[in-house]
Amino acid sequence: MALGLCFSRLNLDRPPLFQTGKSWSYGDTGYLLLVLLIEKTTGHSYYQELAQRFLIPLRLALTAPSDRPELAGLAAGYVSPDNSFGLPVKTTACPGIMVWHPGLEWTGKG
Repeated sequence: MALGLCFSRLNLDRPPLFQTGKSWSYGDTGYLLLVLLIEKTTGHSYYQELAQRFLIPLRLALTAPSDRPELAGLAAGYVSPDNSFGLPVKTTACPGIMVWHPGLEWTGKG
């Protein structure tokens, strides 16, 4: 439940950025809340549900969730040197191994 409290402090206790229908802004909050709902409803982790409902039935053997630093076949990516998380510019230390744990993004972007 600590994650739920974190959402409340980061998102729900803040005023809206603008009036409804006046503008838009991308955010991960909806995706993250949806995953919390999936996990609470099913009693399984998001990654278990993803595998059982999509990856296995669709035979997506070369597709894997970003839930660990070692990801077979992962290509190196790059981020801006002035990124707000202070991450290294190159995303991999060597082929298939990320410099940070991609679970940092969970279902927001990872």
